Amino acid sequence: MAKILKTEEAVIQNLKIDEWISDFCKIKNSKGERNIENIIVFDCGTNRGQILDKIIQCFSKAKYYCFEPILELVFFLKDKYKGNNNIIVENFAVGASDSEEVKFNVNKYDETSSILKPSEFMKERKIMHAEKEIEVMMRRIDKYCEERNIAKIDLIKMDLQGYELEALKGCGDFLSKIEVIYAEVNFIKIYENQPVFSEIDVFLSSKGFRLYNIYNMGRNSKSGQLGAGDAMWVNDKFYPYIFIPEKWEEDMLNNLGL
Repeated sequence: MAKILKTEEAVIQNLKIDEWISDFCKIKNSKGERNIENIIVFDCGTNRGQILDKIIQCFSKAKYYCFEPILELVFFLKDKYKGNNNIIVENFAVGASDSEEVKFNVNKYDETSSILKPSEFMKERKIMHAEKEIEVMMRRIDKYCEERNIAKIDLIKMDLQGYELEALKGCGDFLSKIEVIYAEVNFIKIYENQPVFSEIDVFLSSKGFRLYNIYNMGRNSKSGQLGAGDAMWVNDKFYPYIFIPEKWEEDMLNNLGL
């Protein structure tokens, strides 16, 4: 039996998985599907596979498409996952244009590397110092899926350092065929011309997605300012009945004394 069919409590206890992955398991189980281990996952901005490794814990038989623009990291990933035919590693960035070369800033701390340049108040931070500028190929997700005959994506994870909205725009009409989106979001502009969380949420809401939860919220320890986090949206087309809180109606009636 697939690991994912255990109770959520057992999954958390045995695998110590992240909260958002546990929630994704709950979402998939909400429809009572029995063959949910063989899902399709897009990992946009794979870096060294830090998040991918966590997803694989629960979905070892899933098909993974990994997109990473830094060639050295692509070599690392291909070596790390060699022998696993379910993991495909591609060397390009994802965005709103297709088959076009773009400039990409490789930073000293490569997890902060981005198509975008750091904002004025972030450019002096050591982790944002650019070591070099490279040319990378950009692809649209909808075009890539068309070429690969991919009919649906169960989960798409995005960690694109401020470029998430452009990548979502590059999904085009294929957004309607994506079940769940998990993306890094910012509440202040870390990069120049970067959309903040509210802009991404408005865009996805207009495409039929609803915010499920926000995770890993990072705040300034002195001011308390909320700076960044990760958010998960669910496509209402696939999961229209999981958003009303448990006992919501009963609690409301009790509060009204009815």
